[in-house]
Amino acid sequence: MSIHQQGRSYVQDHLQTPTESDERLGETGGRRTIEVFFRSLSEPEPHRFQRELLAEIERLQEAGAVDDHTVTLLGEKLCCCEACAETAATGDRLEEIERWRSWAADAGVSLCLEEHTVDSSLTGQQYEFVVPPTATVVCRVGGETSAVLPHRDGGEVITPYEYLSTVSGTRGGQPIVVADAEETAD
Repeated sequence: MSIHQQGRSYVQDHLQTPTESDERLGETGGRRTIEVFFRSLSEPEPHRFQRELLAEIERLQEAGAVDDHTVTLLGEKLCCCEACAETAATGDRLEEIERWRSWAADAGVSLCLEEHTVDSSLTGQQYEFVVPPTATVVCRVGGETSAVLPHRDGGEVITPYEYLSTVSGTRGGQPIVVADAEETAD
């Protein structure tokens, strides 16, 4: 059964909303933030998804369910080699992905990241790359990560929109599926 067939009950049973995370962390006044990481703003089909996702986050912020949000561009793929990791931009992004991985390990879920190894015939070396989903949403409460989306839990992909719909208890529209979540999670 898909997440869309199971609906909110599956999400509510398996994830914590920022308010529930506040209670778990003992920080009922903890600042609730959402960080959105887009792979690109140039892909034509995801534009609608990006606009709707940001509109939902802004709606949650206006309703008081979220205190603030940010948007960051990650890029099409991130090289994990030592030279790239030492640059400020790539190093910061790789550190962020490591924080996501840490959260996923603690939560017992898997992230929807593609990881590739490329053999260079010119240098004779191998290079590892991480390709993020079209959009990754990170929810934080009091500075602590409460969710990273999309992710796979028990074979089901939990999308950013499915999770965000639980934050306020209402849906702002139809569920939006991260187009490549199924492909990148396999």
